[in-house]
Formats: sequence, structure tokens, C-alpha cells
Amino acid sequence: SVLSWAVSFEKLLEDPCGVAYFTAFLKSEVSAENILFWKACEKFRTIPATSLDELKAAALSIYTTYLSESAPYSVNIDDTAKTEEKDLEQPTPDMFTKAQSQ
Repeated sequence: SVLSWAVSFEKLLEDPCGVAYFTAFLKSEVSAENILFWKACEKFRTIPATSLDELKAAALSIYTTYLSESAPYSVNIDDTAKTEEKDLEQPTPDMFTKAQSQ
């Protein structure tokens, strides 16, 4: 499976071992926030839309960690993909998809 990582970045991201190695590499390069944000969004999308309390808590965590003005691990995304704080009250499993794709 390691050879498939050379074929495409998507193959690396589909393999949990590949994601682990890539995360370790980014941490060593002091740029892990992007992959950590991606992983948080992937996990967020698995929360059922009916689990509103869980969605709200996870959305707030992602927002404060990666997207807010004072985020400790701020990711660089354009304004059209930013999630507004007001959107956290009615979260949906796909609310971070646009930001994640950047």
C-alpha cells in the first residue's frame, strides 16, 4: 500500500497508516494544523445529523481550534469557505466541507 501513496495524494489520505506518517512529517515541519483540521473534519462528517448536541460540541471545537480569529492552530482558508460563529448553532455534518477542500 505504501507504493500507492506515490500514485496520488488521495491514496495516502485513504490509508490510516499513510495519514499517520504524513501527520508525523507535518509535525516535524511545524505545519501539522492542516492535516489535523482535515482529520477533525473527516471525523465530524461521520456524526449523524440527528446528534445535534454532539454536532454542536464538535463544530465548536473545530471552529475554536482551527477557524476562529484566535485559533491556536489557524488554517489558511479564504473568506468564502469560512464558517461563521452563528453557523455553530445549527450545525450539519457537511458544514466544513468547503473549508476542508482548501
